[in-house]
Amino acid sequence: MTGTRDAQAATPIASGVPRLDAAVVVPGAAHPAATSTTPVAEVPSGLVIARMTDAEVLGRLEQAFADRRRVDAVIARLAGEVADRSRPSLGVDGLARRYGATNPGALVASVGLVSHADGRRYCRVGEATAIRTTLGGEPLPPSYPVLARAVDAGTVSVEAAQLIVAYLDAAAPRAVVEDLEAAEQELVSFATVAVPEDVRTLAHRWRDALDVDGVEPREDALVAARALKKVLLPNGLTRFTADLDPLSAAYLTTAIDAEVTAALRKVRFVDPAAPPDTGPVTGTTEDPLEVETRTIPQIAADVLIDLVRHGLTCVETTPALAAATVVVRIDHHDLLDDLRAHGAARIDDTDQLITAGTARKLAAEGEILPLILGAESQPLDLGRATRLFTRGQKLALADGDGGCAAPQCGRPPTHTEAHHLKWWTKDAGPTDVANGILLCTRHHHLIHQNRWTVHVSNGVPWFVPPPEIDPTRTPRRGGRPPRPERSRRT
Repeated sequence: MTGTRDAQAATPIASGVPRLDAAVVVPGAAHPAATSTTPVAEVPSGLVIARMTDAEVLGRLEQAFADRRRVDAVIARLAGEVADRSRPSLGVDGLARRYGATNPGALVASVGLVSHADGRRYCRVGEATAIRTTLGGEPLPPSYPVLARAVDAGTVSVEAAQLIVAYLDAAAPRAVVEDLEAAEQELVSFATVAVPEDVRTLAHRWRDALDVDGVEPREDALVAARALKKVLLPNGLTRFTADLDPLSAAYLTTAIDAEVTAALRKVRFVDPAAPPDTGPVTGTTEDPLEVETRTIPQIAADVLIDLVRHGLTCVETTPALAAATVVVRIDHHDLLDDLRAHGAARIDDTDQLITAGTARKLAAEGEILPLILGAESQPLDLGRATRLFTRGQKLALADGDGGCAAPQCGRPPTHTEAHHLKWWTKDAGPTDVANGILLCTRHHHLIHQNRWTVHVSNGVPWFVPPPEIDPTRTPRRGGRPPRPERSRRT
């Protein structure tokens, strides 16, 4: 990398990264090496921005983020060098210790005036993507060479890179080398088009797929770590904090989601002829419904209390809970074959796995609805015989879409509706799984009102915006992150 910084302000080192001048870091004071006032790029004035078209604003924003990724790549390289010069073997002679910092991440944070979490992130990515050397001084490739090239090119953000490093590092001690390399390649490719939240989801799944010990040890550890704590707050509220294993969390999430969704979808009618201050009324002879003023967290809290009251006083269940189901998705062979020690199942609305044995036990007890992949099931193609998708079709769609298929939405399957890719009325589209996609209510309305188009290629939904939103009409990837291929060990 070339630059114009004064030669006296930086001394080249073997890696080609400038070395910061030595100084004492004083809390609250600017670092001597961070006194440059030269801007990376000219910042347009508010008046100039206000005169931009929508496309120009988004174009400049996209370019600014691209510039940021390239600058972050340089920061990560420098932070990695700081971490190397602060390695524990150097003791008090380490760079961070000499500057009075507790660790390299804290030193980076003090130089950049960023959070300690950001400082640690830059250091971790810098270390994982830096060229290594043997004891004899021979160069070795980075721990993650594919990721290193992508970070240097500015196609993967440091935030996404840190997630990839964290999950692959966790899997590395128990993974086959070839599988680890395949995981890195797919994660980096995915991170170039996905937000970090989706990268985390895919990285989590790769960690599970790479673990040669299987899911059972982790499941046992999570169950053993379950806990519920109660704290009385000074204002009189009581705070409950629950650490739940995946299955327990799935029961609670399913129940709360069902009741919250029912509360939000409750039909309320307002008399258009009534004065503004009379409030809404129902369309029946029942008592008027109150205006819903609760937030979603408040509704969820009320649901939890109602469930406890219900469990203490009643042997029946509520209508919303009667229709609620915990869905576990499992390969047909994993469900039937007790010899598959590494078989695993996944619960809807969570990224955690449970063992096939746990899934078989729940299926036998009738406590779940297993969606068995690869086995015979109810008909999923209804053609033009009916307009509405069945529950079985929606479960099948959820297996592919994971919930709302719109880019960066993440709404769970319980918050979605099935949409015809070829519209039922306009295109005479059939009510078949191949012609369906799950969308939350907001994105369903957006598709119908704003002329977005959706097509599916190789199982991946792509959303094409109308020209007034994106003149280039560049497709945007939706749906769930790709599934890791089954490890070669199985």
